[in-house]
Amino acid sequence: MNTRKVVMLCLVLLLLSTVVHARIVFSSKRNGVVGAYVMEDDGSNQTLLIEGKMVPFPYCWSPDGKQIVFKGKFYHLYLMNADGTNVRKLVDKGPAGYINIASFSPDGQSLVFH
Repeated sequence: MNTRKVVMLCLVLLLLSTVVHARIVFSSKRNGVVGAYVMEDDGSNQTLLIEGKMVPFPYCWSPDGKQIVFKGKFYHLYLMNADGTNVRKLVDKGPAGYINIASFSPDGQSLVFH
């Protein structure tokens, strides 16, 4: 019986230690303005990062959570800090005129896109 309690306690502690706090980046139109927002994984603290002129469509976070890559107006590829600052264009639309998806490499040093 004691062994069973110890095992259960260890499992509970293991589960609690693996809970990850996550933030979600998404695009939304609110009050007539299209923008990229960030929120906690429980839906709280929704914050506008960047709005309108680039029609942001976020793809993903960098592995360290410090940057976000997103598609903007005319399908250009942009990178910004996670707080919406330091927005910079990385790539003009490709020869086909459309960037479909983008993602960071696991080490965060490179981007891959199609």
